Amino acid sequence: MKSATQSLLQVPPKVERAQSELGFFSSESVLDILRLILAGSELSEVLTIIARSIEAQGNGTLCTIWLPDADGKHLHCAAAPSLPGFAENVGRMSVCSKGASCGTAVYRREPVYVADIFRESIWDDYRDLVLPYGIRAVWSRPLFTRDDSVLGTFAHPLS
Repeated sequence: MKSATQSLLQVPPKVERAQSELGFFSSESVLDILRLILAGSELSEVLTIIARSIEAQGNGTLCTIWLPDADGKHLHCAAAPSLPGFAENVGRMSVCSKGASCGTAVYRREPVYVADIFRESIWDDYRDLVLPYGIRAVWSRPLFTRDDSVLGTFAHPLS
């Protein structure tokens, strides 16, 4: 009989098909992430590994992961592996109609694609914070639980 840990470390065929269709993670990457979780790794470490896995998909691809604060009115950057100091220097973003790409995506409850942060008013309060990192465009996809609570966002900053 397999232990619960062994069962969790096997990727079900349905998950493998979804991964294949999405093209994000190999089965080995998913297993590595599950091993970290089962080992009791800090959430920040797990999110950094996930972001790095996404970044590995393309030349110069960047990924940041944003989580909601306890108040539900703000997001903070929980992972930005290729942008040293980003989370500390950028700070929180408001969940509102002008909350840059991530805060606006959560507010609208849909992905937000901004091709030029200089032309979009949703970036007015945040533009100067990301310019030192060479960011000129940001795509953000919000994530929700089954009961429609906010989990966070994946963001894809571009220079």
